[in-house]
Amino acid sequence: MSALDYSLTVKRLVTEACPEFFDSNGGVKKTCAPAYHAALYRHFLVGLSSEEKRLLSRQGARSFDTAVQELIREERLDPAHESDQQPSGRTVHWDFNESNCHGVNEQVLYTFRMDVGPLRAGATAAAALHLASLPQCAVWLWTDGSAAGGVSRGGAGAVLVWPDEETEELRVPAGQLCSSYRAEMVALVTGLETLTQRDRDQDLPIVVCTDSLSAVATLRSGPAAQTSPLGVAAWRAMFALSDNGRKIHVQWVPSHCGVEGNERADRVAREAAELPQDSVPADIRTITRAVARAARDDTVRAWPPGWFRSLMGGRFPPPVAGLDRERAVDVQQLRAGHWSGSRAYLHRIGAVPSVGCEGCRDEGCVAARCPLCNEEPDTPAHVLLRCPALMRLRHSTLGHIHPRLEEVRETSVVAALAAAARRFQSRLAMLP
Repeated sequence: MSALDYSLTVKRLVTEACPEFFDSNGGVKKTCAPAYHAALYRHFLVGLSSEEKRLLSRQGARSFDTAVQELIREERLDPAHESDQQPSGRTVHWDFNESNCHGVNEQVLYTFRMDVGPLRAGATAAAALHLASLPQCAVWLWTDGSAAGGVSRGGAGAVLVWPDEETEELRVPAGQLCSSYRAEMVALVTGLETLTQRDRDQDLPIVVCTDSLSAVATLRSGPAAQTSPLGVAAWRAMFALSDNGRKIHVQWVPSHCGVEGNERADRVAREAAELPQDSVPADIRTITRAVARAARDDTVRAWPPGWFRSLMGGRFPPPVAGLDRERAVDVQQLRAGHWSGSRAYLHRIGAVPSVGCEGCRDEGCVAARCPLCNEEPDTPAHVLLRCPALMRLRHSTLGHIHPRLEEVRETSVVAALAAAARRFQSRLAMLP
């Protein structure tokens, strides 16, 4: 594969694997550009031979574009390079590999394939089709984790399936304090470390299937990027398993969509969660997150009854990002129930007195009525849910004119309705 073809393949893979880098028009988001180019460069280097990497180092190629240009220039200087029919050291998957430097055409020594694949939750047929493309004469490891409410009584389950269809189920408690992510990682480590202790079928590749995208992302970041003991242990086990050139494929699969191996691992994990947890140590990260989660839950429970609690439904408000200060303030005030654009609120605090009323909390007061429709006080609930003047915008944004509370929690919806209300108020103020 030529350097140009390889670079195009890397671009395609990064585009498919990282859709969050792109806007609705397919362009790279300005805020994501550094991460996008870093991903291109990092994964371009993965498939290069040691000689090619040394060439780029000598030339000072520190970006994806300059690396591609240098390799294309090198190919033009050496026509035999492109016509070489020996197997290429490049791979076009999400691989972590090293080439044996004792020979120019030496094959890849070990490969870890971190593949999210084209699977989508609920796509049972697509999952089966994609899994069929992986090595079938292999040792399959299915892993899953379980945690009650995602916070406690963790269980890690793993199912080993050998080529002769013999299976082995592994159950390990993951801790009384345990997140879903920790349970998934404990399951992965348990399965991989168990394989290091088995002497059979060591010449066959290993296919590891998990339904945790977070676990796959952790492993895909590489051994040097691990920040937890479980991540380090997983990579240590994979290095031990690959010492003889054995390939390891780590594949994400959708959960609860009828994939037999995943369903079995899920059952084993739930059984593991019932095992005694007292002897399982809790790591600092799990304890810290448990404390933060408990504090968050206590805060939500302490919210007083009212509009904010009804609107958020026990959830913290989503972040306000990408708005100027004025619009961000409108969003936060509408959520809090005290909007500076509300005549009812301004009348209540005495900022907009009427002829017969200096200011009051009576929602039936004429001075508190919505200036756009004059039907009821323009409270945040009225503005977001009921005001007839904003009916068209609600329909175009949400698909109907009578939204539920959970539909108007999003920042973009609140900001759009607030901006429309401000515009209408401004037009009314200009009337004679």
